[in-house]
Amino acid sequence: SIFAMSQCTSDSDGFLIIGCMARGFSPADSVTFKWMDYTKKQLSDFVQYPAFGRNGDYTKVSHMR
Repeated sequence: SIFAMSQCTSDSDGFLIIGCMARGFSPADSVTFKWMDYTKKQLSDFVQYPAFGRNGDYTKVSHMR
């Protein structure tokens, strides 16, 4: 499962933080996030956290500002 997350208010610098979470996958290193802008240009300034979980049920989160 993949879930998109966003916050409705900006941070102190006026930026929004958007995120994506993938759940229920295995093995732990089988998911990699890619972010693209509206022209489908790949973006590189994002955070991708290591997968966590166990027994074939892993979760991974990525976000960008």
